[in-house]
Amino acid sequence: MALNVPKGEFVQKLLPHGADAQLVNFLLQDLAREKIVTMEGDAVDVPGRSKRLGGAEGELARAIEQRFAEAELQPPPVSELINERTQKAKVIEGVVSFLVKQGTLVRLAEGIYVHRDALARAGERMASRRGETIDVGLFKEYFGLSRKIAIPLLEWFDREGVTKRVGDSRQVL
Repeated sequence: MALNVPKGEFVQKLLPHGADAQLVNFLLQDLAREKIVTMEGDAVDVPGRSKRLGGAEGELARAIEQRFAEAELQPPPVSELINERTQKAKVIEGVVSFLVKQGTLVRLAEGIYVHRDALARAGERMASRRGETIDVGLFKEYFGLSRKIAIPLLEWFDREGVTKRVGDSRQVL
């Protein structure tokens, strides 16, 4: 299986000094014709690029995923993971990015990642309040959250159609 890479990022790596759009399109189409890449919308798939991490990175990914799974809606900041581990910061950030691309972690805001299972459980809890109107204070209390997590989580629920913002409150849909 392959990993999707945004077209812009792929082109930047391929042609770091830039090129005109016609040349870029020609090269991408040629790579696709030769079955070196496949294109899906605004993403380039590079076949053979594994969707799984092996060896030490695989172990690190499992450990980080476990940490987020156990943390539920109190996720550790990436800086905390970096301080706790012996691996370089770039490796840990790369593994977190991999887990996001894979769909295991969801980025709620800059530096705030939550495990998809924790979000699913939170969504189920919110469904039990369907039809109610809640404000940030009640939401924080309901989930035992700090404002730092509550606001991005509410915004995520808005985007996912779980809640709808009405003034300073949210309608649970």
